[in-house]
Amino acid sequence: MCGDTGEWGLDGVIYLVRHGQTEWNADGDRFCGSSDIPLSNEGLRQAQQLGRVFSAVPLAAVYHSGMQRSRATAAVIVSEQWTTRKSSFDPESTDQYTTNSVDEAGMSLAAGKANAVLMEDPDFREVDFGAWEGLTKQQVAVRDPQVFAAWQSQPGTTAVPGAAPLMDAQRRALVAIRRAAQRHGGEHVVIVAHSTLNRLLLTGLLDAPIDSYRRIVQCNACVNILDLHGDAVHIFGVNMRTLPIAF
Repeated sequence: MCGDTGEWGLDGVIYLVRHGQTEWNADGDRFCGSSDIPLSNEGLRQAQQLGRVFSAVPLAAVYHSGMQRSRATAAVIVSEQWTTRKSSFDPESTDQYTTNSVDEAGMSLAAGKANAVLMEDPDFREVDFGAWEGLTKQQVAVRDPQVFAAWQSQPGTTAVPGAAPLMDAQRRALVAIRRAAQRHGGEHVVIVAHSTLNRLLLTGLLDAPIDSYRRIVQCNACVNILDLHGDAVHIFGVNMRTLPIAF
């Protein structure tokens, strides 16, 4: 089953985040997909707010997909970890800062006692919407009326022209989140991914039908809280702007 996590055997928290806003996101109904669109000014502001939300959380790593909007959001979160801990730096101490090496990302950032590192995993990249990339839903409805009508009711299983199957994206994302969980067992980790990919991940973890993924809302810069406890995965929050005190 897609939601089977029996082999994880870990205790830890993963914060699954959607990147900040882009100009295409601001349009409200445009298919962004694999198009590598940067953050807008509003998106940068949202990323900075996310950084403040996580500033008190001792993060071990912040993952991004390699796409500009994900990478920039993740970098701001890590930067805020550094800024927060730098403000309480004790110049007499010799063990305030250390640096971790990151094999896949090829880079690391010292972030005080949290040692948060910026890591890239392309398996968290957004799905490819093929011929619909860059178009609004209204434009697609005119261009491919029959396919669009089918997609409206069965978005997970309808074949979009030129696009990869969503089940393939869901599968790679579930493998990637398990990989991150195994690497950082018992630690707090942020994964900055994308709207459709996040929803596919959440439906997969719940073992819900893939065609139901659009029933989940993912606003820009939202946070989903996944608690990995023993062999179970519990979803404690979806599409959140702040973190509960318990986390």
